[in-house]
Amino acid sequence: WTGLGVFAALIVWGAIPFVTITVYAALAQVPQELLEAAAIDGARPWAIFREVTLPLLKPIFVILTSLSIIWDFQVFQQIWVMLDARPASDYYTMAIYAFHQSFQISEYGLGAAIAVVMVAFMFVATLVYLRQMLRTGEVH
Repeated sequence: WTGLGVFAALIVWGAIPFVTITVYAALAQVPQELLEAAAIDGARPWAIFREVTLPLLKPIFVILTSLSIIWDFQVFQQIWVMLDARPASDYYTMAIYAFHQSFQISEYGLGAAIAVVMVAFMFVATLVYLRQMLRTGEVH
């Protein structure tokens, strides 16, 4: 069970650069006029962040969350390599379970069904992602 924390830390560690750069770019796009107007109106720094900056960053956080869900469904190689291609069933992700069913015990139908369920989950996450991009005006 403690191994799951190691894998979670590895995956988060790999995502940190992308998330950091994306959030930094979003913060750079927050209009300074809004921040200055809130400060002139007497808002404290925490209130400015909570009431002005954070709502403007919400679409970015939704997009980052959607992308993270899509990418996390594809976690395979990290676990496969770290456990020397023999992960215990405690460490199965859907991708590893589909691979195990299909290619290690030759249950091709079950492996294919698991893959179809994965695709359905990723499709829903992609729809959420695209819907948010349409709302923010990034896609026309």
